[in-house]
Amino acid sequence: MGFEFLDNWTDMMPRNGGHVVSVFGGGGKSSLIEAWADWYIENKIPVIVTTTVHVGCDQFPKLELHEWDGSSTELPDALFIGKDEAEYRNGISMDEVDKLSQTFPEHVILVEVDGSRSLPMKLHNDDEPLFPKSTTLAVAVAGLSAIGDPVEKVLHRYNRDGLISPEITTENKSGNKIWGWDETYELLTRENGYLARVPEDVPVLLAFCQMDDCDDTIGFFQFLDKMMEVVPLILVGDLCSHEPRMKAFYSTEHES
Repeated sequence: MGFEFLDNWTDMMPRNGGHVVSVFGGGGKSSLIEAWADWYIENKIPVIVTTTVHVGCDQFPKLELHEWDGSSTELPDALFIGKDEAEYRNGISMDEVDKLSQTFPEHVILVEVDGSRSLPMKLHNDDEPLFPKSTTLAVAVAGLSAIGDPVEKVLHRYNRDGLISPEITTENKSGNKIWGWDETYELLTRENGYLARVPEDVPVLLAFCQMDDCDDTIGFFQFLDKMMEVVPLILVGDLCSHEPRMKAFYSTEHES
């Protein structure tokens, strides 16, 4: 197989202020952002976390909640910008993210730019995700817990008119539509799939989370080899335990 992995999965993360990392998709976005934010805190790199949609109120417990009004020019080194409303923590607009990056160039900004109702895969509307113009890295996330389960249980907006075609799923012997590796590849790479939604000239990496819930290891590595032909840097692992267990794989075909 034409890939190897980095010694530390965090080696691919931007370390200098001024970066805006936009995370989208399903199945592990918030957990991935939280693990990144914790790493920045531990390494004393200023970090801001926010969202252009909303997240659960229990997300990001190590980050101070701050309602930025656009006028302050001083912020702590680690915080979540937004406000609590009912059961959600709402963030800010794309334009406000852009203003944040201009006002606080010493911070790395991590922003969740869409939601999937806690499902591992997602069908996007035409106007999704909401990428800030200042995005310097896009991270497409997919949850491996989807593999082998009925499509209607793992795919956000399944059967929504205009969003899915019958060809994306196959039927098993009982006639049920089951999500598999072919469906994942199609969702990521098709004309209106995940990767096609990344703004032009913005680098992208893939993150496959929920590895502990995937029983088909052989199938996954065959799938990974295929995906490496499209995206040469991919994160793989699980974020449910106290310590993140992630690996950063890179394509040896793209080595310089």
